[in-house]
Amino acid sequence: PLIDQFPTFVTIQGFIRNESYRDFITNKRIKIEEEILKRTMHIGVRTKEMSKTTLELNPEAHLYFHNYPITIPVYIKDNSIVSTYDIVFFARVCKDKGIEDLLEALALIKKIKPDISLQVIGDPGESYLKFLKNKLNQLDIESNVKFLGFIETQHELQKQVSQAKICVLPTYHDIIPGTVLESMFMKLPVIAYAVGGISELNDKGQAIVLVEKNNIQQLSNEIA
Repeated sequence: PLIDQFPTFVTIQGFIRNESYRDFITNKRIKIEEEILKRTMHIGVRTKEMSKTTLELNPEAHLYFHNYPITIPVYIKDNSIVSTYDIVFFARVCKDKGIEDLLEALALIKKIKPDISLQVIGDPGESYLKFLKNKLNQLDIESNVKFLGFIETQHELQKQVSQAKICVLPTYHDIIPGTVLESMFMKLPVIAYAVGGISELNDKGQAIVLVEKNNIQQLSNEIA
């Protein structure tokens, strides 16, 4: 209701329309999102992919490229110090962020590296955690994965993340995740699916390793 009353500028964190899980609330949010983007004439974006999606909804919109604020990590990866584990996943723990794909890739890697280790940081919720632990059992990787849950502060989170060898985020859709940017600031190598605006990080050379979405074998190869 404010769009017609005041000069309005909208910035976009992401598109709810890309969510794979659909229920009444998600569908309602998609309708609201589309109405806002169609009616707003001044929109802030940060990737070419974001611009494309926005202009598909509103060809008349004026787009403004700008960076989003990010907390620069204090902890920087020191290659002279031995990492305490191999892989870190830190994000919203859900199917769309690729956690299930990562577990399947881990099972393939275990065949050549039995002691491969993964730490998952984030709160999956009680029922989804139970589902994931059943999946660990089915894949025979229970001893290779630790769920650390939600870490209260960014400072403690980044301290934990910096102890990994690599960060893996096989997200199904995203703009440019904070997970990827924070890992890059920490000098932690990143492997991610080539979706959304993530590929644009490699426009001027390879900054991160990109994998085709849902290609579990390729994902495991790159991690290995």
